[in-house]
Amino acid sequence: MGKDRASRAILQEPENPEGIIVRQLTVTTAGTPQQFPDVPIPYDHEVFIEALDTNSGTVYVGNSSVEATDTTSSYPLLAGQGFAWKIKNLKQLWLNASVSGEGVRWATERYG
Repeated sequence: MGKDRASRAILQEPENPEGIIVRQLTVTTAGTPQQFPDVPIPYDHEVFIEALDTNSGTVYVGNSSVEATDTTSSYPLLAGQGFAWKIKNLKQLWLNASVSGEGVRWATERYG
């Protein structure tokens, strides 16, 4: 019987999210990367990042402030373009922009 109880605990269905978190991040001064906020991303979930529709230039997402300033090692996005990443925490990413005041919208599922 103990084995059955343990098996049921392991096979529990995953919990559904309580909602979503949607925020924006902008770069105050072009060429000066901004770090994304400290937001844990649940295991096997993604954060979706999309360049703002109002952007006139390119925004760059990188794994560090140095990568975000290097167009060859960062991920470029034009207005309206987006992608999803599986990462442990949003703060692992940095944002840079070719035009001051431009940025991205990001979204992920909210738990707890």
